[in-house]
Amino acid sequence: MGESPQGFLLHYRMARAAQLLTESRLPISTISTMVSYPNQLHFSRAFKNVYGISPRDYRAKHLAL
Repeated sequence: MGESPQGFLLHYRMARAAQLLTESRLPISTISTMVSYPNQLHFSRAFKNVYGISPRDYRAKHLAL
């Protein structure tokens, strides 16, 4: 597949987080826990590494509600 299992899992979790950020009004702390990041700071850093912006900014740009 061209990607390590760890890389696949990271992208899967971040895609799910992005979906939750745009389709719900759940707090970011809840979303981070739902995608297996109990530490919100680690989640925010991982999200920013993948998408280039913070979860809060991503939600502001893409919120579908």
